[in-house]
This record gives sequence, structure tokens and C-alpha cells, in this order.
Amino acid sequence: MSSLIELSHVSRSFQVNRNVRINALDDFSLSIDEGEIVCIVGESGCGKTTAGKIISGLLNPSSGQVFYRGQDISKMSSEVFHQYRLGVQMIHQDPYASLNPARTVLQQLAAPLSRHIITSGKASLVRDRAFELLELVELTPAQDFLDKYPHQLSGGQRQRVSIARSLTVTPSFIVADEAVSMVDVSIRISLLKTLLRLKEKMGLAVLFITHDLALAKYFAWEGRIGVMYLGRLVEISPARQLIEAPQHPYTKILLSALPEADPKITRQKQHIALRSTDIPSLLSIPPGCPFHPRCPAFAGEICQGKIPILTYYSETSAVACHPVTQAHSLAKAGSIGS
Repeated sequence: MSSLIELSHVSRSFQVNRNVRINALDDFSLSIDEGEIVCIVGESGCGKTTAGKIISGLLNPSSGQVFYRGQDISKMSSEVFHQYRLGVQMIHQDPYASLNPARTVLQQLAAPLSRHIITSGKASLVRDRAFELLELVELTPAQDFLDKYPHQLSGGQRQRVSIARSLTVTPSFIVADEAVSMVDVSIRISLLKTLLRLKEKMGLAVLFITHDLALAKYFAWEGRIGVMYLGRLVEISPARQLIEAPQHPYTKILLSALPEADPKITRQKQHIALRSTDIPSLLSIPPGCPFHPRCPAFAGEICQGKIPILTYYSETSAVACHPVTQAHSLAKAGSIGS
């Protein structure tokens, strides 16, 4: 069975000025199945949002291929491509910018409902469906919100309207790009629970993009987490395995920096020192492994001279690190020999 969404060796570059281009995404491969949750974690500028926009069809890759239900989207007929664009929807980061300030909540939800003939066009049916969508995202009583403008809503309420809008066309895949980063900390978990409930109720697959590994750990506990660094996927694994047994040095560093509520666990945590605190620029990515100038597991010439390939060491887990890949190869050879 083919994946719902698959990116195969996708790269995306941008022109900075007349003579300089930067690679925001470099040789990025990822597949996501029906109903699956995948979180992508990484620092600002690592390419997370670029990957999300390419999956959503908002950006074209500079190279590589994107598949939806096994079909290359660049070779789809206009009718099939239209179904793909309806099937993959995006929840943007900023609820203050993603909603039209001059339109009411009802008008924002009515536009896609009418445009894609999801209702018959009758005002009463459009209002009824908008009412149902608001209740679905727990904006209740829905009647109180339909005729309000975005400036009359809180940040969390605006983001719930954005989620409701993404559901108007009954998608099969949602890209949530930092969907809770601009709302109060106190309501983030509530929004995540809403997304998880919708995922179960509607059978949605979700790509959750975040810079916060703690949020990824919570949201994707039953799914997978991928870690990005300077445009590349450096590790991907089932969430529990990645949290309990991280493989890539960068993942270990991110986990070691997570705050813990229990002071005993905090004291037991091992601090991992970076070789350098300087973050390389996308304008000047280091040769070889992009992480090697900062990597505590630096292995010398191979790290400086050769880019590590994302290599699967089990059916579900992969890592892009020369020393780690070599260790897995030796362990596998030893188990076969014994």
C-alpha cells in the first residue's frame, strides 16, 4: 500500500541576491501513511516550514518528487491535482495574520464551502455547516462566534477558527505549522487535544511542525518524530524510541536541554557540551556533515569530508550520522556472525 504523502529526495533553493542561492531543503525524503502523526522538530531556519509548504502544494521543489496517494503531483491532471489540493490543508502559525480581519467567522468558513460546492449554496445550509465546524473545534456555543470578527476573538479562539476552516473541504492530511506557538501556554495543550481528537474522529494524517521537542513528544507519542538540521532530516523514529534511545548527537543535545518537572531527574541529566556554540549560516554550510563543527561525537575526516546519508537501521528508524551508522553496521555484522 502506497503512502498518503511521500517526498523523495526533495530540495528547495531560494535566490538571496543575484549571485547567491541558499538551500532551505536539501535531499529531504519522508513518507507519511493514512491516519499517521509525524512531528518535524528543529531550530528556526532548518527548513521545517519549507517542507510543509511543499507538501501542501504552496511551493514547488527545486528538485525531487512529491507523491500523493502514489501519484507524482507534477504529472497529475488538473482534476486530480485539484483533489490533492483539497485533500492536503495547512494550519498556519499566526492566527492574527491567517484570518481576514474584514470578514466574520461565518464569512471565512463560507468561502471554501461555497467555492468548492460543499454545500448547495443556500445561506441556511452554509450557516448550519459553519455551526457544525465550530462545534467540532470546540468553539461553543457556536452561535456566539459566527458573526464575530477576528479582532473580537482571543488568539486561541482564532486558531480554532483556522482549524475549522482547514476542515471545510474534508481533507485527509493536515500540515500544522507551529500551530500552537503563538497562543498562550495555558491553552496549548487544549489545542493539541483538539487536534488529536479530530485526527481520531476524521481519520486525518497530521504533519506537526514545531521547534519545541516537548510539544512533539506530547503530540506524537503514538506516531513518529523527525529531527531536522540545516535543511536535512538527521533522524526519524517512533516517538517513544527517539525519546528513550536517541541516536543522533543533535537529538541527544535537544533532549538534554528539555526542562523536567522533577528536580531529581534534572540532577541526573547529563549535560552534553557542544564543540562550538556558533550556528552555521545557510549561506555558508560546512562541508561534510553540516553538524560536525558543533558535534560532540566528531569522528574526524569522514565527518568533515562526506555528507551522511539518512540510513535505516531498523524498519522504522533512520539516522544520518557516520559514527552511529558505523556502530549499527558493526553490531549487525556481529549478530550475524554469532
